Amino acid sequence: MVTIILIAITCLVSILCFTGTLNANKLLFHAYSVWHRKEWYRMLTYGVVHGGWGHLLFNMLTLFFFGRVVEQYFQLAFGGTLGIVLYVVLYVTAIVVSTIWDLVKYKDDWNYSAVGASGAVSASSSRWSAAPKSSRNLPSSSSTIVSHSCTVTNPSSVISDSIVKRMQKYVASNYTIASSIFVHRSYAEKT
Repeated sequence: MVTIILIAITCLVSILCFTGTLNANKLLFHAYSVWHRKEWYRMLTYGVVHGGWGHLLFNMLTLFFFGRVVEQYFQLAFGGTLGIVLYVVLYVTAIVVSTIWDLVKYKDDWNYSAVGASGAVSASSSRWSAAPKSSRNLPSSSSTIVSHSCTVTNPSSVISDSIVKRMQKYVASNYTIASSIFVHRSYAEKT
């Protein structure tokens, strides 16, 4: 349920930016503004703004397929309420942490900016990195799925084979390549 709420919030804000109701330029990650103008909020708000319909669609599809499973896993591993809280903390923290390198690298570059929830979606997809080893309960035979550049190991006790096969099929459709094309095309159209 939390994943669906994250998707709804992200879609709402992105669509409001696409239509001009919200000013995307005030929400996107602009390293120069964060560093020199102390607009720290941008390290979070960029995660709900996307570069175009394709960028939004690919990120939200990935979050839909992986996020719901991760959310369920966190609830099973840590308990209902604590699992949900930790899942949201993982998602929000990943949005912020995924900009740190760009902030350091591009803090003096007025032309650099970024949008999208890819960092948070990647972190959600690689959920085992946040789970303690004792709660992983990995069986001897587990399925491995590649999302973005993260490897995700899914215990068959939590995820059914049909879900694993659907996720593998989705990831095999070259998510990273397709989203990169859409993002670059969207930026090119705006400039």
